[in-house]
Amino acid sequence: MTAKKASPQRGKRVTMYLRDEDREKVRQLMADIALQGERVSESLIVRAAILAAEPGKKFLTAYKQAASVDLRFNASE
Repeated sequence: MTAKKASPQRGKRVTMYLRDEDREKVRQLMADIALQGERVSESLIVRAAILAAEPGKKFLTAYKQAASVDLRFNASE
């Protein structure tokens, strides 16, 4: 039995709100990939970050840092 090769798929449109520093990080990552001669898009940067993310303490720390500045999680401020 031969393993199937993953076929390209079109994703679904989503809306994400990013802080200015997050958008700047996406731009920096896009520039780095473009310098490697690759075609790049914001959605591919987000997808690559999701693929690179691993559950664990480092991810939990990053999540808590993000949540600490998200007004949806700090409604009392």
